[in-house]
Amino acid sequence: MNNSLSESSHQEIRHLLDNMVGRRVAVIGDVMLDEHLLGQVRRISPEAPVPVLDIEHEKSTLGGAANVAACLAALGAEVQLCGVIGDDAASATIHERAEQSGINTTGLVADSTRPTTCKTRVVAGQQQVVRMDRETREPISGEVAERVIERARNAVLWSDAVILSDYAKGVLSEELCQTVIKAAQQRPVIVDPKALPWDRYRGATVVKPNRHEIQQYLRQDIDTDERAATAACRLADDLELNHALLTRGADGMTLATRQASSWETQHVRATRRELVDVTGAGDVTSAVLALSLAAGAQIGKAMCLSNLAAGVKVAKFGAATVSSG
Repeated sequence: MNNSLSESSHQEIRHLLDNMVGRRVAVIGDVMLDEHLLGQVRRISPEAPVPVLDIEHEKSTLGGAANVAACLAALGAEVQLCGVIGDDAASATIHERAEQSGINTTGLVADSTRPTTCKTRVVAGQQQVVRMDRETREPISGEVAERVIERARNAVLWSDAVILSDYAKGVLSEELCQTVIKAAQQRPVIVDPKALPWDRYRGATVVKPNRHEIQQYLRQDIDTDERAATAACRLADDLELNHALLTRGADGMTLATRQASSWETQHVRATRRELVDVTGAGDVTSAVLALSLAAGAQIGKAMCLSNLAAGVKVAKFGAATVSSG
């Protein structure tokens, strides 16, 4: 079945967007800072055969789970962000950017033994030249892990919906994920997965891997609607989910929904836009999906609205947000 928001009235879509405003969402996961050094290359260095970038602009934005939180805030949600940061300049910038976006950061735990994850991208014109990462991927443990679990549980109990945002930096342990999923009860829990294994996400409402991630999970190509539908059903069955949503880039999205004794599958095509940058498209999808469900939308409608939002995002550079305007 090919579902599309074009089949719905503008009034219905507007009503859903209005209902998103003020919803409470807890975002739990790997918090990052994205830095960009932007400029132009006009010459080659005399010291070595490498381009010389004349830096014209520098900017830093929220990344990873923090970008998901920024997307939610831009859509009018109240947001609590939970995760681990270092005790360094990047962590101070994250707090500053979050405050500017209206994001509650009481769920962030500072760990002086690890750096704040920071990704610095050097960009010439619209072309990324190199990315430099400062991070550790070691799992959190001990007192830090206990504090994160406590703050995450409190954020879940405050929320209308929950997003687990995994970037494989060591925050989303099985204990943390299962604590969050059980504490959520009837609240929707949306998972943006990364590192295998995925048993930690068992019992969530929706797990939404991209094409590369589901192919890693199943160890097979997902190159047709039929294979995508089968893969979504398999994932949902394996992890005891109500829904599995596969994001497939230019091929759109595929949803599997649990029925009484079978699975219903839906496909929605990607919106056609000029591709500028896919960075952050998954974050936008998670944010819109969570807010749609929190506002009372059916999962198929939530998928379609998420698909439209992702199409808007890929036409923007960097980990940009979208708004309901």
